[in-house]
Amino acid sequence: MSYYGLVSAQTYQTTTQGKNNSAGGAYVAPVVTKTYTTPATSNTTPARVPAANTSSFGNGPGSGSNNSAEGTSVSSNNNVNSRFYHVFTFVDANGLRIALNQKGDKRGFIDAENNVVIPLIYEDAMPGNSGYYAVKSEGKWGFVDKNNKQLIAFKYDEIKVNFKKSLGTDFATVVKNGKTIIISKEIDLAFDKADFTNKYNSVGSFNDGLALVNLKGKYGYINEAGEEVVPLIYDYSQDFREGRACVSLYAKDKKNLLYSKFGFINKSGNVVVPIIYEKVYLGFDHGWALVKLEGKWGYIDTLGKTVLPFKHDEASLFREGLAAIQLKGKWGYMDKQGKTVIDCKYDNDAYFNNGLACISFKGKWGIIDQTGKEIIPFKFDRIAPGGFYQGMASFQSGSKWGSINEKGEEVLPPVYDASFYFKNDKAEVLLNGRKFYIDKSGKEVSQ
Repeated sequence: MSYYGLVSAQTYQTTTQGKNNSAGGAYVAPVVTKTYTTPATSNTTPARVPAANTSSFGNGPGSGSNNSAEGTSVSSNNNVNSRFYHVFTFVDANGLRIALNQKGDKRGFIDAENNVVIPLIYEDAMPGNSGYYAVKSEGKWGFVDKNNKQLIAFKYDEIKVNFKKSLGTDFATVVKNGKTIIISKEIDLAFDKADFTNKYNSVGSFNDGLALVNLKGKYGYINEAGEEVVPLIYDYSQDFREGRACVSLYAKDKKNLLYSKFGFINKSGNVVVPIIYEKVYLGFDHGWALVKLEGKWGYIDTLGKTVLPFKHDEASLFREGLAAIQLKGKWGYMDKQGKTVIDCKYDNDAYFNNGLACISFKGKWGIIDQTGKEIIPFKFDRIAPGGFYQGMASFQSGSKWGSINEKGEEVLPPVYDASFYFKNDKAEVLLNGRKFYIDKSGKEVSQ
């Protein structure tokens, strides 16, 4: 199994939260993460209508805000509809786009048919995430829903990042009274970003009500009130998953060299799985964790009880009831009873997706089902991970990519420079350095 992101206790390889999701690998210095603090009081009163002499709009959707994170750009077509001065190209999950009124001094949201959904009455606006639309009125920012009902009062000086889901919770970054703070959809957090950039080297996002913090190479956890509930004593830690967090402590071997062992704590900070394991893969997943002990991989439950023995050279998490296992350099699959159901004879491992796995045998790629039956013959140089999307899978021949159907028949010849996937009957392809969209017949179409 390719253990992407695996780090050891000597590792602080970082994600955008400034830490890694797994344990095992070479040392990488930690980075500072975004500070997450707690949220803005919900308000269900109707959104206020700006006064007629409201100041003009800002420089983009959310003036002075982090617009690149929202991925918004102005349409080059100023005549999408004669009622609008500009229509922005970004379409949110609800199918809405920002539009400017004819004067260009107010904005709101329209749908795909150019019907106004949220009135064009606001000084500024940002694309909606999780159903919350950030809009500016009378110099202050607040949030409305797609029916223009006020969800959070107009009290913020700036919206830096609109609501985004982070480890199961929606947070937004805003400026209030000159301070950058993090809010959720319920309440303002009890602390602000400045407090914690001064106190800690890094602060992670909240998960299960706790956030991972780091100071001088030691890790612990704070609650949403900013209180340290797990002391900063660990040399490595992960976010909580399923009520457990992987932690590590350094030790020295007989040659006085540092090594690390891993275990798990609960939200009270109690060690519930002994810190004895050599590696941990990702953490708990549906009640089981994949861990390494004495050079072999096995599976434990949330109390540290062994549920499948430590006997595998490499292994993966379970997906669709099966886990990949390695024996003498070859891969196969076992079920949750530990029974090998597909012999270890393949060159690589892959997760099953809708009952199928893209896998290599003797250097050629094909697709098998969960019994090991060959669904697509092993004749391709590569099949893109994930297999079929809307009945099509991307395959490689030489340096070029094409597409096959579920019968293994070539539908699109291998002429493209990169793999591609179909979504809504379209795929973005790369050909001779040019990116564009095609339909399933290979005809170029608009985005």
